[in-house]
Amino acid sequence: METNKNKGELDALLNVQRKAGIAKFTKEKNQIYADGITSVVNSGILDKALNVGDKAPNFTLNNALNQPVSLYNTLENGPVVLTWYRGGWCPYCNITLHHLQEHLPEFKKAGATLLALTPELPDNSLNTSEKNNLEFTVLSDIGNTVGKTYGVVFELTKEVASIYQEGFGLNQKTEMIVMNYL
Repeated sequence: METNKNKGELDALLNVQRKAGIAKFTKEKNQIYADGITSVVNSGILDKALNVGDKAPNFTLNNALNQPVSLYNTLENGPVVLTWYRGGWCPYCNITLHHLQEHLPEFKKAGATLLALTPELPDNSLNTSEKNNLEFTVLSDIGNTVGKTYGVVFELTKEVASIYQEGFGLNQKTEMIVMNYL
């Protein structure tokens, strides 16, 4: 797998989305997003989160069909690649999921299983899976339990959370998930 090349491709796709957002949003909204990113970086999450090669704690979560999937059971079949996404409402997440789907044959060729974790309910993750034609397993991490264990959960600023709720039509319950997730 050509990870650096693939990462460069994904970065380019995400950058196109970012530039489209910058062009569309007001200067004030762009500053709120920039401040939000600074807040995440300053939180130290990049230093605290588990990384490639760290021992992964076991977990069992339900897939989009509400069937339990265990990390350690999946590891019995070979290496596992874990990725997190905020939800089907997130354009950056959808770009990333689509990119991972395009490169799924490379993961499989390397003998790896790809698992995507989301705080979405199984019904919503099924919708995201179908919308993106995903052939890899999506797991519902309700309450971000596993995400917290892996150190990838952070709190959004109130301003960013408010924009997300308004811009993506998220309800109060979803806002609580968003405020505490990627």
